Amino acid sequence: MTTAQKLPGISCICMTYARPHMLEEALHSFLLQDYPGPKELIVLNDYAPQILEFGHPDVCVINLPYRFRTVGEKMTAAVGLAQYDLICVWDDDDIYLPHRLSFSANRVSDQFFKPDRAWYWANGEIFGPLYNVFHVGSCYPRSLFDLISGYKAMGNGYDWEFETDLRKAAPERMEIDETPMQDLYYVYRWDGTQSYHMSGSGGWGGGQNETEGWVQARVKMGEIPSGCIPLNPHWRQDYRQMALDAQNPETLELNGLLTVGIWAGDSPAESLDLVRSIRQRYSDISILVVGGENVVPELAAIANLRHVTTSIDTGMGCGRNLLLKECATEYLLVADPNYRLTEATDLRAMLFAAARYRLEIVGCRVIDCLPDGRQFAVDECWSFSAEKGVLHHRRQSRGKRGPYTLYDRVGDFFLCRVSPVRKSGWDEVFHAEDFGAFFLRSQKARLGVGLCAEAVVERRIIGGRNEETADKGSIDWQHFQQTYGFVNVTYADE
Repeated sequence: MTTAQKLPGISCICMTYARPHMLEEALHSFLLQDYPGPKELIVLNDYAPQILEFGHPDVCVINLPYRFRTVGEKMTAAVGLAQYDLICVWDDDDIYLPHRLSFSANRVSDQFFKPDRAWYWANGEIFGPLYNVFHVGSCYPRSLFDLISGYKAMGNGYDWEFETDLRKAAPERMEIDETPMQDLYYVYRWDGTQSYHMSGSGGWGGGQNETEGWVQARVKMGEIPSGCIPLNPHWRQDYRQMALDAQNPETLELNGLLTVGIWAGDSPAESLDLVRSIRQRYSDISILVVGGENVVPELAAIANLRHVTTSIDTGMGCGRNLLLKECATEYLLVADPNYRLTEATDLRAMLFAAARYRLEIVGCRVIDCLPDGRQFAVDECWSFSAEKGVLHHRRQSRGKRGPYTLYDRVGDFFLCRVSPVRKSGWDEVFHAEDFGAFFLRSQKARLGVGLCAEAVVERRIIGGRNEETADKGSIDWQHFQQTYGFVNVTYADE
């Protein structure tokens, strides 16, 4: 018996509906797999006007004359057709790198397995890796499928419900792995595919009717063919090389992934020097300025910059929440006007740290620049002692490199993932400094926080370096104590 014959057989289940141009890339992904053991790809097509054709001993294309009621039932039917007992989910609109099956087979015995993150493709570029459910990257034995009687008869959410049922029935057999970046194999595709995305339409349990409407509209426009369609497996891009390039932060494309958000208060003119330093370092990155009722002509003339005006009494907490609300990218860099980007301000390294170390908030090293020309390299961070009811603010020097679980002047300059931070946000009661409250709200939301020592930013200090006094005087301590349960704040240099 050969080594290949000793390896477990793997059945990949692929649901498809009216998009053969995308299926061809998923099919090519399967044919590129380096797994030497037995394998098969089951393509289940229930778009009756199309008869898909492809001849290959490891690929079984099944064309049905009617549509399944739900995608959950379609998934269950595909597993029932599988000849092997190891199941890999294989969506028709995504990409799978050649080592997927060999990596998964090496990890799975009797448990459910998937990486905790995946590459993200949009408009021809690969970003990330990013975190989500990503059930499509999973591999599991048929015994687990049988244990919970398969997928529920529903549309959107069928994957979430499947994994939730598994956690309840066999929590000890769930493995969601912190897979090293170089081993990630799943490329999740979103914008720019010229196709539908069911999870982006309809509510929980739905989405099929919306998909049907999208398809019928394209049929009327002549964009979706019918009849016998021979499949031509191929990749439109070299996704393997793109994933390798994405592991190098120097190749990360910032535009479309990151927005710089500036809370300018009632004086947007003070933000002009910061914006200029941004443009000098990153020529095309999106910039969002919030605050002030008057648009500064120089700001208005800068390309790819949007200015959102607010009333003069809008406070810091409200203003920064508005930054989160208006941001349309995955990541937001929150920056106060007294900061300046330099050649050492490596935003790609900060994004890289966020993705690699599962961080929702990433700070960087700060250089304080005094009017007399002196400079101080400091990292300021918040910590707290719940049993003593004391919130500590301390100034520290950090000689090490890499991410740390701390906040580096979190209210002034940091990178964040918009979606989770938007849920915790800033306390809008505070019209001035909200550092401590933001820290505690983020802790309560269990956000991952760290510092990227490879990135450095300069902060302009006016009138000395005694910011602690200003910080203490600007917070409503009665509200702070009632809301967050802390009786006082201590400040110390270390």
